Amino acid sequence: MQRYASVADVQARVPRTLLTIDEESAVSDVQVEEWLDAHSQWVDGTLSWRYAVPLTDPESGRVLRPIVALLAAADVWDHLGGHAVEPMAQPMALRRTAHQMLGYQATTGRSNLLLTSATYSSSGEAAVQQPVSSFTDPDSATATDFTFKVGEDSW
Repeated sequence: MQRYASVADVQARVPRTLLTIDEESAVSDVQVEEWLDAHSQWVDGTLSWRYAVPLTDPESGRVLRPIVALLAAADVWDHLGGHAVEPMAQPMALRRTAHQMLGYQATTGRSNLLLTSATYSSSGEAAVQQPVSSFTDPDSATATDFTFKVGEDSW
């Protein structure tokens, strides 16, 4: 499994005056590593419709590092809860920023992030270069399936 960020990346998003992440802190480095693994797997899931995951090329790693670090930092803030002196809107703001950077669409569970050096998936929509599913027109007498493509003059 590929972990896209490190404990140091998370620490950079949490003030050391509030918490220094190590084996004895309120949020241990082991717990942060577990969150990083979970978020890395989640990011892979959002990208797997288009790319072969896990992504191992350095450029994709540089793009995904801050996204996964923000998600894990949000978990740190959540865990600190009432102990934090910062506004508790912090975790939501971190997650929102990460989702925006990822181009995440909650309705589809997909990321629309463009990774120019990543390898396309050998299955699914990326392989066939078009959506795998289609919509059925319920008002049609023949219930014709339509595949909608952006940029085409006719449907």
